[in-house]
Amino acid sequence: MKDRIVEFPNRHKIIPVPGQADTVDLVPAPGVVAEEGTRMNKANLFTDETAALYGLEGEAATVNNALAESVAKVGDIRTFGRELNDPKWIPCNGQWVSRAQYPLLSDIISSTYLKNTPLDIINEFGASGGMQAIIHAKGLFVGVGNSGVLVTSPDGRNWTERTSGFGSSQITDIAFGNDVFVIVGADGKIASSTNGTTWTMRTNPLGNTHMYTIAFGAGRFIAAGGTFYGITSTDGITWEGDVNIVTGSPYSRRIDKISFGNGVFIAVHGPSTSNPRALTRSFNGIDWAVIPMPDMVDRNNIYSLIYVRSRWYLTGRHLTGGNGGIWESINNGTSWVKSTMPINEGANVQVRVLGDYDGMFVATRGGSGSNSMFVYSYDLVEWLTQGTLPNAWAAAFNAGTWIFIAGGGSALYSLFRPADMFVVPSYNQDLPYAYIKGAR
Repeated sequence: MKDRIVEFPNRHKIIPVPGQADTVDLVPAPGVVAEEGTRMNKANLFTDETAALYGLEGEAATVNNALAESVAKVGDIRTFGRELNDPKWIPCNGQWVSRAQYPLLSDIISSTYLKNTPLDIINEFGASGGMQAIIHAKGLFVGVGNSGVLVTSPDGRNWTERTSGFGSSQITDIAFGNDVFVIVGADGKIASSTNGTTWTMRTNPLGNTHMYTIAFGAGRFIAAGGTFYGITSTDGITWEGDVNIVTGSPYSRRIDKISFGNGVFIAVHGPSTSNPRALTRSFNGIDWAVIPMPDMVDRNNIYSLIYVRSRWYLTGRHLTGGNGGIWESINNGTSWVKSTMPINEGANVQVRVLGDYDGMFVATRGGSGSNSMFVYSYDLVEWLTQGTLPNAWAAAFNAGTWIFIAGGGSALYSLFRPADMFVVPSYNQDLPYAYIKGAR
């Protein structure tokens, strides 16, 4: 509310009252009025102190506005006839704002409007060898690939090549557990590191058997590859061999992938000339048993296996038409059903990357040897597309940053979303004074 500013605030005229002896009126004689004050009426009859509690001042400090402010909820969108000077209300103009500054609004925006957040894909690092796998742990992205290539980055933007100790041998996979990184690969080579940058070679009890995969869970690492036997370790340094991951036809063949989730390991057995792929399961990494393969999956074309959002997902090709497929299991692989997610369908579609990162279900969707569409969803119903990646097949995530292996493994692609920021939606270009309530 504003005070009335006059030349003589306390001056009055004495004017006799006609017909009344010895009676006068005191009439204000303020002189020049420099500024009119706020008129007092039933709409604005409260003090500046009370108005300040609602973030109101000046002509906006009215009872009506205070009542409207008191009932507005965080996330409410209002339109005003002029620009609103109130830090509790933020213009709906697509701007980035701080999560720390607007924590209540951040919770709402993250689950509703953030699907409209622009996500920029940037080719940050051209790998010197074909990349095979990548993870994030201990504040570091670590990627591995052909010819012993190993690269690290603290932020996904600046990359450094490290000495892996593998020489020219391929590094096929990497895992982290018990505060240790472990890499495996061709010629039976294994190495471990406590910081991701300095590596020490370890002894493989299976000799030079090619290692295709490694996983950590239930307090132990398990690695496997060219035979149906695996090796285990609790510290990544000392390894024990001859873990029988199911013997006997048609399961006695190489193991391409082991994943851990919900207290169990699941292994994908690779195809051979006479034997298609198969799945096996273990609750401790030592004792394994066969579990069913999903119906109608092309066993020779399985791309990923991951446990997220309380279920297992397996991606691959459907037997009919070469279309892509995603299968789900809510009982640790005992039974599988075909997913109803809309990215599940399409001619020659391959869903190679699938994961749940920071509340976003992320996937790459594309045909063999072609560009992959980066798609994401919050509810697994509505999917949005954001850019393309050339033939992406693996990813790692940390604090709003995704790193994809793409380009046939020839490059790492970085996708950034500021972890400490979120986007206020653009409400309507025709309503420049639309605001969203963002109580701090």
